[in-house]
Amino acid sequence: MTTFADIQIQQATPTHKFLEEMNQTLPWQLFETILKTHIHHKPNGRPPYKRLLLLKMNLLKIWFNLSYEQTEFQCHDRLSFRKFLGFSLESPIPEATTLENFQHELQNTPAQEALFLALDQFQV
Repeated sequence: MTTFADIQIQQATPTHKFLEEMNQTLPWQLFETILKTHIHHKPNGRPPYKRLLLLKMNLLKIWFNLSYEQTEFQCHDRLSFRKFLGFSLESPIPEATTLENFQHELQNTPAQEALFLALDQFQV
């Protein structure tokens, strides 16, 4: 749900050109299909975060040379990161351990190779 505050913040937030270009250029639908095909949710526990969201957070970590903890903090702090991720001001941010667990889950799977190949096409 978009609040009045979200609209005001969005209008006042300067755009981050690189993140805007990545959001428009990268084939997010393809990435989501790759993730759904190769990474499966465990049936027990809390409802998981969307895998595409965790991938986008992982890309922020790589692009801005951040640790897992710094990535979590910056996603709370930077409006440009929230905008890139599609978060409102009230959206819960995945914790650093969730992001780290996702990266470990992704390692050594066909999804990792497929994602790298797709990203290489865009020289990211």
